Amino acid sequence: LDDNPQWLVELGLRTAGIFEVQLEDVNNAIARYRKVLTADAENDKALSSLDRLFQMTERWGDLAQVLVREAEISQGPEQILDFKYRLGQVHQVRLGDLDSAVAAYREVLNASPDHAPTLSALEGLFSSGIKQVEIAEILEPLYQDNNDFEKLVRVHEAQLAHLGDAADRLSMYYRIAEIWEERLIDPIQAMEVYVRAIKEFPVDERVGAEIERLASSVDGGWEKLGNAYADVLDVQQDRQIQKAIGKRHARVFEEELQQVDNAISTYRYVLGVDPLDIDALANLDRIYLALEQYAELAQILEQRVRATEDALELTDLYTRLGETYEERLGQVDDAIRAYRVIFDGLDPSNEGAIAALARLYEYKQSWTELNMVYERELANASGDMAEADIRAKIAHLASDQLRDVERAIDTWKRVLDLRGEDAEALGALANLYEGQQHWAELCDVLDRQYDIADSEEDRVTIRIRRARVFLERLHRDEEALEDFQRALDIDYANVDALRSITNIWRTRNDPNELVQALHAMVDRAAGAVDRLELKAIFRELGLTYGQVLGQPFEAADAWTKLLDVDPSDFEALAALEAIYRADERWPDVVEVKMRRAEALQEPEEKVRELLEVTEIWE
Repeated sequence: LDDNPQWLVELGLRTAGIFEVQLEDVNNAIARYRKVLTADAENDKALSSLDRLFQMTERWGDLAQVLVREAEISQGPEQILDFKYRLGQVHQVRLGDLDSAVAAYREVLNASPDHAPTLSALEGLFSSGIKQVEIAEILEPLYQDNNDFEKLVRVHEAQLAHLGDAADRLSMYYRIAEIWEERLIDPIQAMEVYVRAIKEFPVDERVGAEIERLASSVDGGWEKLGNAYADVLDVQQDRQIQKAIGKRHARVFEEELQQVDNAISTYRYVLGVDPLDIDALANLDRIYLALEQYAELAQILEQRVRATEDALELTDLYTRLGETYEERLGQVDDAIRAYRVIFDGLDPSNEGAIAALARLYEYKQSWTELNMVYERELANASGDMAEADIRAKIAHLASDQLRDVERAIDTWKRVLDLRGEDAEALGALANLYEGQQHWAELCDVLDRQYDIADSEEDRVTIRIRRARVFLERLHRDEEALEDFQRALDIDYANVDALRSITNIWRTRNDPNELVQALHAMVDRAAGAVDRLELKAIFRELGLTYGQVLGQPFEAADAWTKLLDVDPSDFEALAALEAIYRADERWPDVVEVKMRRAEALQEPEEKVRELLEVTEIWE
C-alpha cells in the first residue's frame, strides 16, 4: 500500500466509513481519516468527515485545525470565507481564544469587508467590551468606507477609552467631535465631546475655541459651558489652570449669561488664586466702575497698583484711585495718599496730581502742605504768566492763612514784576500795607491802582480811600482835599467825598469854605441824603451865616429851606422871626408866626401865637 498511495486513500476512506457508520466507532473512524490525510493532505472527503466528526464530538481544538486546512485547500471564495468565519466562531465560542478568533475574523473581512456574519460577530464582541482596541482597528476603516458614522463614533470612543498618551487622546477628541458636528450634524453631541475634553485638557486653545463656538450655536450652550468650567475648577489644583479657566468662566457669566454678580464672584475666585492677576483686576475694575460700586473699585485699584511696575500705568491708576476716594467716597486722606505717590515719586511734575493735592489741602486747611504744593507748581511753571498766577496763590496763602505778611508783600511785588501793573496784585498790596499801617506805601499803591482802574466807580473808590489815608492817618488835609475833589470830578454827586470835604472845612473852622461845601452837598446830593441829614445841613448853614458870617439874608434862605423840609422845626421858625423882626419885615414876621401857629399842637399855644399876630397888625 505504501507503494500505491491511491489504494491507501481509497482503502482508508472505506475503512473509516465502516468504523463511522456500521460500527459507530468514531475514534477509529477519525484515526483512519487522519491516516488518509498522511497520504493525501488535501483530501476533501477526509477533511470534511473530520470536520463533521470533531464538531459532533465537540473536539474543538481538532476542529480548528481542520478548518484551517479546509480554508487553505478550498477553491471557492465563499467556502474559504465560511471556513475562516467558522474558525473564528470556534475560537470565540468553543475555545475562548479571542485573539485567534479576532485574527480569523480579520482575515474574513480583509477578503470580504461586507461579510455580514463576521461583522456581526466582531460588533458583538466590541459591544461587550471585548478586545475593543483590536476590533476597532478592523472596524474603523470599514465604517469609514461605508460612511457609517454613528458606528465609527462608537469605535473612536472605544479607542479613546484605551488611549493613554495625552496627545493621542486629544487628537481622538477632535476626531469624535468633528464627526458629530460635520458628519452627523449634531452640534449638541459635538459640544458634549468638547465638554469632556475641556475637563481633561482645560488649557488647550483649540478645545477652548471650539467649545465656546459651539456654546454660541446650541440652546443652553453657555449654561452647559459654564457648568463645565465649574467642574474643572472643582477638581483642578494647578494654579495656572485655575486662573485661566476662572477668567473664561467669569467672561461667560458676564458677556454671555449677563450674570454680573457671578462674574464678579468668579473673578474674585481668580484673585484668591493670584491676588495680582492683571486680567481679573482689569475686568473687576471695569465692572465696578460701570456699576458705580466705588468702594469695591477702590479696593481693586489698590490691588492693581501692586500688580505693575510701569510708571505710566501706575500714574494713571493712582490718579483714578485718588479721584475715586475724593469724588466718589469722600475719603480725603486716602485721596491725598494716592496723589502723593505721584507727587512724591512717580511724576513730580504731574499737573493733575498737583491740582488735586492743592484742592484737597485747601479743603483740609492744611496750609503748610498747600504751600509745598504751590512751590512744586511754581517749579514746574512755564512762562511769566503761569509763574505770576502761582505766585499770586502763594501770596494769598501767605497773607490769609500763614500770617506771613512780609512774604506776602514780597511775593506780590514779584507778581507785579511779572505781570506789570496788575489790579489783583495792587489790591492785595494795598490791603497788606493798610494792615501793616504802611501809609506812605499804601498811598503809592493806591495811586497806581487808580491809573489802571477799569471803571469810573473803581477810580472814585480808590481816590476816596487814598484821601482818607491822607486825612485820617497822615493828617495831610491838602492831599486829602485834592483826592476828594478828584473823586468829585468823576462822580459829581459822591456823598462820601462831599461829606468828607465838609468835615475838613468844619475841622479847620473855615466858615466861608464850610458854607460852600454845605451848599455843594445840597446842590449835588440832595436826593442822595435822607431828611434828617438835609435838615442838619440847612441848620448848619443858617447858624453859620447868621452867627458866624453875619449874613442874615443867606441865613434866612437856609432857615426857609429847612422849613421846606420840616415845617414844624421851631428852631428854624424862631431864627427866621428874629431875622425878620431885626429888619422890621413885619409881613414876613406874621407869615412865620402863622406857620408856627399851624405847627403848634396845644390850643392855648395856638391862640397865644395868633393874638401876637393881631398885635403886630394893630
